[in-house]
Amino acid sequence: MLELIIVLSIAAILFGIATPVFLQWQRSVVYRTTVQDIVSALRDARSRSISNNLQHRVEFAPAGISNQYQLQYGDRAANSTNWTAADGYLDYKKVAAVTSLVSSNTTSNAIVFNPNGSANLAALATSATVTIRDADGNDRYAVEVTTAGRIRIK
Repeated sequence: MLELIIVLSIAAILFGIATPVFLQWQRSVVYRTTVQDIVSALRDARSRSISNNLQHRVEFAPAGISNQYQLQYGDRAANSTNWTAADGYLDYKKVAAVTSLVSSNTTSNAIVFNPNGSANLAALATSATVTIRDADGNDRYAVEVTTAGRIRIK
């Protein structure tokens, strides 16, 4: 009986030590999955733009909707005015466990890709950044898109 109590005590101590580490690892996986999903959507938009000869964009969190994005295609090869949700993105994609997606250095809350593979950014901007933040406001990951259309995780 004493051996059983000792084994259970050791197991409880190990469980108490491992739980916070496991929870931190689990949150890290959620952030990593989120950034990979966003990069995938951006690369999909660029690829569709090149293959369809129409502008495509990834729009982030429009007014009143938070932590979401949608891939859309334009009505022209340049200076599109009408945007429609692309196949597979009819609804805004909800991003789990992220409090804000911040796109900076763009003229709107979207990153637009042209049929030549380049990205439309604000005047004089060389890149746009989508930042994934945790509940405390700390930056966890950043995705950079350059005017040449290069997409990378920072």
